[in-house]
Amino acid sequence: MEASGEYRVEARKAILFAVLSIIGSIIIAAALASFNPPPGQHSFRVINKVFNEKVCKEMLVEHVLNPEALRSIMEKGVLNVKEVCSSVSLTSPSVKLRQVIAAVVFYVSILGAIMFWERRAAPVFVGLVFLVLLGVLPFRLAVESMELPLILFLIATMVIVGYMKEAGLLRYITVKVLSATLGRPRRFLFLLMLLSFVLSALVGEVSSIVYITLLILETSQLVGLNPVPWVILSVFATNLGSAATMIGNPIGIYIGLYFGKTFMDFIYYAFPAAFLSLLAMYPISEKYLASRGELEKLSRVEKLELDPWEEVKNKVDFYLSGILFILMVIGIALHVELAEAATSMLRSLLGPSAPVVTSDAMLVLVPLFITGIVLWRSGANARKLIEERVEWWALVFFMFLFAEAAALSYSGVTDLMAYSILEALGGGKGLAAGFASNLLIMVTTAIASGFVDNMPIIVALSPVAKTLLEIGLTGAFMLPWSLLFGGTFGGNLTIIGSTANIVAAGMIEKRGIRIEFGEWVKIGGIVVAITLLVAYLWTVAHIILGW
Repeated sequence: MEASGEYRVEARKAILFAVLSIIGSIIIAAALASFNPPPGQHSFRVINKVFNEKVCKEMLVEHVLNPEALRSIMEKGVLNVKEVCSSVSLTSPSVKLRQVIAAVVFYVSILGAIMFWERRAAPVFVGLVFLVLLGVLPFRLAVESMELPLILFLIATMVIVGYMKEAGLLRYITVKVLSATLGRPRRFLFLLMLLSFVLSALVGEVSSIVYITLLILETSQLVGLNPVPWVILSVFATNLGSAATMIGNPIGIYIGLYFGKTFMDFIYYAFPAAFLSLLAMYPISEKYLASRGELEKLSRVEKLELDPWEEVKNKVDFYLSGILFILMVIGIALHVELAEAATSMLRSLLGPSAPVVTSDAMLVLVPLFITGIVLWRSGANARKLIEERVEWWALVFFMFLFAEAAALSYSGVTDLMAYSILEALGGGKGLAAGFASNLLIMVTTAIASGFVDNMPIIVALSPVAKTLLEIGLTGAFMLPWSLLFGGTFGGNLTIIGSTANIVAAGMIEKRGIRIEFGEWVKIGGIVVAITLLVAYLWTVAHIILGW
């Protein structure tokens, strides 16, 4: 009987998916078909030039990789670029057809992933097959767009954080901080938020919220607190902290690699805005807890019976995990300098013909090297770290999602979106347009990230931001950070807004405690509005002062 009920639910969901897919596809196709900006318009000419340069670059690579074409080039002794790259318009029928296919496939894939979340990899697998077979995306470009450097980086950091968890270091730090603040509820609140922020920035949002939630649940059980408001506020601080560094959130790593940003760029541009947003959130959090009587409960507690050494099985691993993690963070922070030092060393050994070690390569090689040490030290436990601590399901989904998003860029869909933003801004590229574009990108990303996983949003809008950068829009250098702030801060809007939210809600639901959607949105909406305002003012200051 139960199986029959599940089948009916799945059948209704499948029907709804089919209906929404058809309706959405028709709307997308109609919108793209009717999109015909004047060819002579300045904004369109600028965007069309960027599109042609992008497509020509990919066509050149395909031409050179083709054995027959390469043989012909060698016989001629010269490659005539005009033979390979004929000028094409974003609004030509053939290009429009590819745009419709790319946009429809991306939409249906994301819709399928959202509606069938437990099987979310299936829609993006099938979608990529259609994009390649229908000639929208070259197979080589699809594979290259899977962002293997990002995937390797995430695998390495997940293993290292897993080792820290196994060693008991994360729990030790958390218990020590919490135990030192009891009896002083406001200090406890601030340090809990600060700990959530810092852990998220250093070990990632998921690992951070798992430990914070466990400690809140244990604390609540001991002293009689209601864990719901404390967990909600800790999630908010976790999402803010995930924007503070390059390794706090997968979208931060993606933005860093896509736009060529370094760890120190994140410290300079993102960390201050994230921390100021945390400070702005504190008085809201204090009033929220006071209205629920939680601060009064905590003021009567003077001792917390939690053993910080409970999860520590081997003190060598305990201290080594901390040392290795610090080395990884330092290595990531100095990856540009390390790449230059490695290149200089190779040239001194091999001469001018020595290979160049790029900063992007060093960014990935540092955590991979540390991971190698961790796996060697772990011995028989090494396989467990790889199999259980790495979120393979999420990584595979990301890889195929990145490839599908590449089709949006290659077909020109993202260029049309950039054109639409320019037109919405009046077609100008001055200071006012820069302010408005950053606000539009930040708010759009935040609202969308409140209801949809933030990675698809960032992946889809990153090429748009890059196009606006390439045409020289004033203040466009802050667009990657507007994407970051919108994607991470906006996740606080709803209970499904980020991975950290879902993980925390699932953990407390296992204890029979439910977080109401309305309660989350009520406080989340206020926090998102305040923190986005802080982030936007920080962005405007950078644009005005040209920092």
